[in-house]
Amino acid sequence: MKIEKISLTPRSIVLSDAKNNKQPLNGEPRLEAFNPPAYRDFNINFSARLFRTPSNFYAQPFNRNGMPDTMKNYLFEDYEDRKNMPPAQMLKLVFSDINEAKTLEHVKRLYPEEPLFAKLIDVPNKKFKSGVLAEIELMKEESGPLFKDGSDHLGMYLLRKVYQEGKTLKEINTDFEKDISKNYNGLSPIQYETLAAYGIKYPNHSFWTSLTATREEFPYEYKPRKAIVSRVQEERVPENAAESKPAQTRQNSLQSKKKFDNVKDWEIDKLAKAFVKGKGSRKATQKELKNTNIRDEESLNFVAKYFSEINSIVMRRLHVSDEMKGYFENYDNLTASQREKFETYWKNPELNSLQSMVMKETIRLFFNTYGADGDNDDFKELLEYAHNIKSKRLERQQKHDLLQQEYEQALGIFEPETAAQEKAALGLEVIDDADDDGDFAKYQKIFEDLKKEYNVDSYEFDTEQGKVAIVSNLKEALKEHLDFNTRMMPKAFAAHFISFVMNNPEISDSYILTTLLAEKGIKLPADDRLMDIEDADDITLSLYQKYSDKYPIANRAAKQAVTDAFIAMTGNDITPALLRLGVFEFSDLFKSMGKESQNCIFKQSRLINEKYNEYKRPLSDYEIYRVLTVISNLIRKYNPDKSIIKNDSPFKGMNNVIAKMRDTLTESKYHKELFNKEMTKYLAKYGGSARFFLDKNMPDTYKMAKLEEFICTYCYDEGSDSSPLGI
Repeated sequence: MKIEKISLTPRSIVLSDAKNNKQPLNGEPRLEAFNPPAYRDFNINFSARLFRTPSNFYAQPFNRNGMPDTMKNYLFEDYEDRKNMPPAQMLKLVFSDINEAKTLEHVKRLYPEEPLFAKLIDVPNKKFKSGVLAEIELMKEESGPLFKDGSDHLGMYLLRKVYQEGKTLKEINTDFEKDISKNYNGLSPIQYETLAAYGIKYPNHSFWTSLTATREEFPYEYKPRKAIVSRVQEERVPENAAESKPAQTRQNSLQSKKKFDNVKDWEIDKLAKAFVKGKGSRKATQKELKNTNIRDEESLNFVAKYFSEINSIVMRRLHVSDEMKGYFENYDNLTASQREKFETYWKNPELNSLQSMVMKETIRLFFNTYGADGDNDDFKELLEYAHNIKSKRLERQQKHDLLQQEYEQALGIFEPETAAQEKAALGLEVIDDADDDGDFAKYQKIFEDLKKEYNVDSYEFDTEQGKVAIVSNLKEALKEHLDFNTRMMPKAFAAHFISFVMNNPEISDSYILTTLLAEKGIKLPADDRLMDIEDADDITLSLYQKYSDKYPIANRAAKQAVTDAFIAMTGNDITPALLRLGVFEFSDLFKSMGKESQNCIFKQSRLINEKYNEYKRPLSDYEIYRVLTVISNLIRKYNPDKSIIKNDSPFKGMNNVIAKMRDTLTESKYHKELFNKEMTKYLAKYGGSARFFLDKNMPDTYKMAKLEEFICTYCYDEGSDSSPLGI
């Protein structure tokens, strides 16, 4: 850039020196003239400051000095060639092995010389465990994997966003909202503290600003004359081999190999043996894999990742029955009788030997087809083939079931679905006394065969209404019963509660049979297979209470979400006493409603699920402050005569306690400070359902009812029989 000499153009300016002017007022003023320089730019161009080429970028000292050490070392190994590579491409290339790592600890091992990775940790630092990290910790037990692709490691996700995609914090948050599972919608944004919790650091600020500003300026890829060596593969090369081969030969060898070329035959034998012993159970197989003593984590993680696909192809190649394929794929959910049948089938030594051989071949097929990174047509076709096996089998099974249903109806064994819809939900039917014992005996054998085919049991009872039979798998019948009773609750909450019940040791066959019969309004006969209805009810209430105590925040979130739906459905025209109900009491209320009203609640399903996710999120400090302000204002206006607390409630008399709190807070500054301190601490533990107080569209009558429910919950949680002020 050439800058010509700037010349000065004289310009006369007349100044009046009023301070030293001693001339008469009517005299002429004294004038002074001087010539300041007038600026002329001569079309100077500053465009050379922009990085027109990658080499311009690397020529800047603040970019060279600020880039990560790994990137700097790579650049200066062959500067004349690599200075032409776009900086964003180089960042992605030198840290590409991050994509192969499963943990941050593995990343540290891959890049031991990189100072920016020195403090990476897989378990977030408790010092920073708030905000989005606290919300994920709270929600993960019932919401499943964090991301839509099934992954669950937030730290690895963030590290890839920074060092593979070169994203700013704002861009990461935009992607994060799109990538997380719908069960986690509404999470707080990622903060710099979130990255710090995992030990993730951004590179030097000046370098990073330059890099993000120039990402779009170089929309191409540069191919260097020397390919980069994979650290993952290099990690697995034996030390003696590294010493015996020249560096260049070793590099070419690594580049030509597939990712799993180094897996030994004995390792494949052990992997296959672990899969066979696992019998289709993911948990059992993972346990067997841990016992193989194979140190190659990559191959262990690989076969665990493609567990379902490998097993699907093996079952397909063995030509076992569809029933056994289904058992193998769902081993963890088999009933005792199904598992016994499955174990008997696989005791055949010839079949076991054949399965072991096919398993080895299939695992080797997956290793070979995967190639360097799995990004090839052969491997994609293999996965597609594996995924279609089950769907095609289910399609055939569905056609078979339709034909079977036609045969059953033609035989007259079961009632048509339209005539016994409610009974079919639980496998329950009332059997009239047979007019012709011969006809009944005629179908008995067919009936027994069908029971075996569908793996169901039958239980017959003589009741006042006649002979009653339950024909069902009891566990499946209980699940359908629970599904039916929780169908208006948040989906994630209902699924989590049902799982809690199904895995509870209190659930017995006698409890299930008693519950199913009582649900149909059938008076229970005296039968050793049944329990007293009072005992069954006690178990049900115990399950409700245990779940509520173990998962209080989810319980409150679900209750408040359903409450909001009822209020929205009625247009704020419903009794505030609704807030007195527990979450499981809404099921009885829902059953008592007419079809039209029930449909109105079903239309609120989206609101219920969204509110549930919102109420599950912890309160921020600012929200706690706002909620506390609303609560204080409500207490000042509290009228104990409009209480929703019933006389038979264990919290009877709390309305008078709250009224006394109102008077005390008004009169005593000390008690007001004590109340604010105690409530601030408790609100952080209470959870996000307190956001109900912040809804500006919600009338005070409902907020007053929520206030009573909140104070009573405080007394229950804190073990106090009085109030936050010790009144």
